[in-house]
Amino acid sequence: MTIVLLAELVSTSVRLALSLKVISIISTLRLAQSVVLVQMFVLLKQFIRENNTIPVSKTKAWVDKLPALFYIPHVRFSTFTPLIVIFYIRIIR
Repeated sequence: MTIVLLAELVSTSVRLALSLKVISIISTLRLAQSVVLVQMFVLLKQFIRENNTIPVSKTKAWVDKLPALFYIPHVRFSTFTPLIVIFYIRIIR
């Protein structure tokens, strides 16, 4: 009878150890998820702060792209430049 009780005790302790290992793994995964969540929150705050400290005019950002929009590769750029500059200056004013 003692051997049966000892075997049952060992079996119970093994199950307990496995359940503790599972609990440890689950808590580690939850901690990792929390760390990722905090990290994403910090990155979002940094992004918002950087965009708030550098004011960017929507018109200016759009106008800065105009030379790239009107560049035609098969036309020599030196002959096409005055048109871009005139159009660029008219939009800024």
